[in-house]
Amino acid sequence: MKSLKSDMWLQLSMLRRKPIAMFRNICLRFIPFFLIFVFVTQSSTLWADTVSVPVHLSYPFLRQLLILTVFDKPANTARILVDSAGCSKIILSEPRLSGHGNSLRLVAKANATIGIESGNGCLTMMEWDGEVEVLARPVLLTGSSPVVGFEVKDSNLYNQQGERLVSGIVIDYFKKCVHSVLSHFQIDFGPSLDELKALLPVVLPSHSTAKVKKVIDSLHLAGVRAGSDNLTVELNMEVEALSPTSRVAEPLLTTEEMQRWEKQWESWDAFLTFIVKWMADATELAPLRATLLEILLDSRYEFRNALAGDTPYETDPVRQLFVRSWKRLVPVLQEISVTLPGQELLAIVAFLTAGDALQALEHLGLEITTDGLRRLARLTSESSEFNPLRYVDDADPEMRRLFGFEPVEEEQKDLEPLKLNFFMIRPAFAATSHQQSWVRLDKWVPTRAELDQYLPLVRNLLDHNANFLLKNVNISSQAALIYQKLVLAAAWQESCWRQYIMKNGKVVPLHSDSGDVGLMQINEHVWRGFYSIHKLQWDIVYNARAGSEILLKYLVDYALPKGEHKQGNVHYLARAGYSAYNGGPSQISRYRNPKASENHRKIDSAFWKKYMAVRDGRENSIAECLFGTAVAKPSKAADHDKKVLEKKTQAPKPSSPPKSTKSAGLKQESWILAQNPKHFTLQIAAFGSEQASKEFIHKQPQPERFAYYRLKSKDKALYAVIYGIFSKRSDADKTATSRFGEGKPWVRDFKSIQEIIKKQ
Repeated sequence: MKSLKSDMWLQLSMLRRKPIAMFRNICLRFIPFFLIFVFVTQSSTLWADTVSVPVHLSYPFLRQLLILTVFDKPANTARILVDSAGCSKIILSEPRLSGHGNSLRLVAKANATIGIESGNGCLTMMEWDGEVEVLARPVLLTGSSPVVGFEVKDSNLYNQQGERLVSGIVIDYFKKCVHSVLSHFQIDFGPSLDELKALLPVVLPSHSTAKVKKVIDSLHLAGVRAGSDNLTVELNMEVEALSPTSRVAEPLLTTEEMQRWEKQWESWDAFLTFIVKWMADATELAPLRATLLEILLDSRYEFRNALAGDTPYETDPVRQLFVRSWKRLVPVLQEISVTLPGQELLAIVAFLTAGDALQALEHLGLEITTDGLRRLARLTSESSEFNPLRYVDDADPEMRRLFGFEPVEEEQKDLEPLKLNFFMIRPAFAATSHQQSWVRLDKWVPTRAELDQYLPLVRNLLDHNANFLLKNVNISSQAALIYQKLVLAAAWQESCWRQYIMKNGKVVPLHSDSGDVGLMQINEHVWRGFYSIHKLQWDIVYNARAGSEILLKYLVDYALPKGEHKQGNVHYLARAGYSAYNGGPSQISRYRNPKASENHRKIDSAFWKKYMAVRDGRENSIAECLFGTAVAKPSKAADHDKKVLEKKTQAPKPSSPPKSTKSAGLKQESWILAQNPKHFTLQIAAFGSEQASKEFIHKQPQPERFAYYRLKSKDKALYAVIYGIFSKRSDADKTATSRFGEGKPWVRDFKSIQEIIKKQ
């Protein structure tokens, strides 16, 4: 036993000197480093000479530390007794830690084998399986280095039925061996305090050297206690008392100061991006990644609002962003920490000690310096070549992958013609590529006379993107229809369907003072790393795709999961999606928040009017946005084409009157059976209920041109909606493109539909 204890003591005492990989050294270095963010958890301590800082070490964290140092054998086991012959051994496994009064409670499965060596191997005298419970009081150990240890108070053994075993010679010997687990488990804070002493001057540069040195020299562990949720280590330090009257309000930042903190913000954003990516990579849980993305984007939206002057700042805005973002990271870190094993957990849990006092730390004069951020970030990576504050404008493939965006290669290549309509029962015929027509949109600033050519091309582009992206998501046909309208309305709201404007006689991208650019007014600061800034500015096709992708993510990952479609009107999904698009993912319900600012209420109201216009087929009213004309006036040629098209699609009188139906005038099977089987129609959509197909038709601008019929698909009844009558297939193709854009319907002859109806 003596040699066993000595070996365990050596293993634990050498913990901080082991050459371990990236995250393992964080165990002892990182926790007290973050004391810098928590040594003023109560604002009242700002006027105390002695500040007591509670450092909370959660039991999941301590469990992982115990596994790394004691239960470090295969399958998280600890061999607390193994004789030289291997005949007698005590092995503990699956440790669990919790609080028990003022003690730490360890419960682990136990397997004991007692035997003696014989000529043929081992002769087993006893074998036992059960559980062991050890209660230990946390204490501060005296010595040259600040160490937290555990003094065993009691232990119990339980059989497999959960019955406590009574005392006996063998049991007492077993318990004595078990005591060594916690009695030699120690946490050495020496390296951590050294790290903290080096960091204090970096993040408190405005404090005098003498004041900082006084704090550094006074750092010491003052106490430790076990609670219900965590182990709390008290760190004391001496600070000069600050008078509450000594603080004076600072004036608003000047233009020059705003420009300086814009550069400072780039360092902060690079740091936050690095941390969020690191955390997202540590979990596979989609909801946690969505929350991390929300924190990152909301921080960036807040910076954008600061640039636009929406938020008044009296102090360094970056410092405030730092505090708010970090506090929001804390619960995510806690949730991620319980899902990860070993070394990765250590790096994450270390951040948790920062959460409770970030706001108070701001009042101590915290400065978000590049040196401080770089030092902080580098603790998660030991690579000397790694630059955690690198701020780039290119798309980051890893960031897009972590947060569920299309791969960069797929996203950057030329848009392919739509092959599959989201609503189709089967693939539609391959659409003709519109790349050549979209090329015309490049650097095109339309005149009033050109609107009839310009607006349909933009509509076609937006429709194509919406349908292309819908192929990769699993949402209802109703939500998909809302999304298609949302894309059109959002582009209308953001830019009046413009990518470029004329400025000083030159064509330039439409660009706001806060960094919103192009057709979809995508903010360059908010979406840095997700998209190429240059392409957002100069490529209308790329900009349209990016904006459509962002809207879909807000709809699928935020609006739908949070039940915005259940707020009284299913079309509120569009309102929620746009509120987030305009204000950040945390603003998903802003449109229905009575406390929203007047400016935001106006923005959301203006969007809603545009969405309803698009929903009702009145998107041509966008001409009013461009030139003050209520509806774009078609040219004579376009007007002639429209009349010809209407004449060709006018339904002929059926040879026999259709039978009356319950559909209040809607055309059904009897009308379809009466049509010329050689003529063609457009199959628009298929719904899972008859009522849904009726509602769809009633919402169309000309419901009399639609019909629907019932069919079976894999033993499930569907109701397919068709549109128009065409004597030539070419006429059907033209109408499919001109009226329905890239969501090209399935061109079918009436004969095939009539055969389906007759077989049922």
